[in-house]
Amino acid sequence: ILVLCTGNSCRSQILEGWLRFLGPKNIRVCSAGVETHGINPDAVFYMKEQGIDISGHSSDLVDEYLKETFDIVATVCDMQKSLALYFLHPLLFIIETSTTLQNPEITKKLSLEEWCWN
Repeated sequence: ILVLCTGNSCRSQILEGWLRFLGPKNIRVCSAGVETHGINPDAVFYMKEQGIDISGHSSDLVDEYLKETFDIVATVCDMQKSLALYFLHPLLFIIETSTTLQNPEITKKLSLEEWCWN
């Protein structure tokens, strides 16, 4: 499973953490972005509250995965829908995000949970 986002810092890291935690241990889960923004400390804090440690995750560029094959590609950012098409024959899940979240002034007012899961 590959989870795509723009900066690979929050939503994609959180989904990667949940998939690793909830999924079978023989499933490989990765996340990547078109940019790397580092792991968002608030995402690490939120996941730690859920009993899941993502502090060891890395913020990866999607370029590292373009030659690999994935059964599932999930995007958590509307802007990366077209990027998912570069991967051959995966089952594609698009997790819609609110356009509100792309407005920095509104984003500052949202809690981490609202920002990551709306």
